[in-house]
Amino acid sequence: MFSIGKSTVGDIKKNKYSIMKFVSSRESGSKVRKTMKTADKVALENAVYSWFIQQWGLHIPLSGEIICEKAHSLTHIFYQQMTESDEGFIASKGWLDRFEHRHGIRHLK
Repeated sequence: MFSIGKSTVGDIKKNKYSIMKFVSSRESGSKVRKTMKTADKVALENAVYSWFIQQWGLHIPLSGEIICEKAHSLTHIFYQQMTESDEGFIASKGWLDRFEHRHGIRHLK
């Protein structure tokens, strides 16, 4: 009916509850997901998204550069509090694209 293999159906049935839990925990973002991947740094991602929603609610225009700068500044705050290294995180264009896709953020005029 869906043109998929029997082993794929078996995997879906076997992982039914983890798939349902993942989908129900997603508040926003793309409705079409091919994987159940989340951000590497979930706390940072949630903080940037919360900040984005606040700014959006105040009708403040945001560019990709502004979002990346905020992510970079929040990185330093988070890792100073947790006494961990902030190495390895770069608020790059790729990160921004994936962040926007995960949260269903579109650029509208």
